[in-house]
Amino acid sequence: MKRKSKLTAYLLSIFFGWLGFDRFYLGNLLAGIVKLLTFGLFGLWWIYDVMWISAGEVYAKEYRLAADMLEGLPALLTPAIFIAFGFIITGVSVLR
Repeated sequence: MKRKSKLTAYLLSIFFGWLGFDRFYLGNLLAGIVKLLTFGLFGLWWIYDVMWISAGEVYAKEYRLAADMLEGLPALLTPAIFIAFGFIITGVSVLR
């Protein structure tokens, strides 16, 4: 059986984790549904999952994810993406 991609899980977690897409990808349907209904437990579970996936070895339902991410990528990418989200939200609210 082919392993699922850690990079895919990480990107799903950042962009759609508040909807549970990362948990659906990892094969955890119940957690995905709970995240979907609570918007990532109001953002807290979403942030936890982004850090959990980027920090160490992540297991899908029955196996580990493939180690296909560069070592320092999460340390650089995660803050940059959240800062970009902040600028976008600020820009939209200022323009309104």
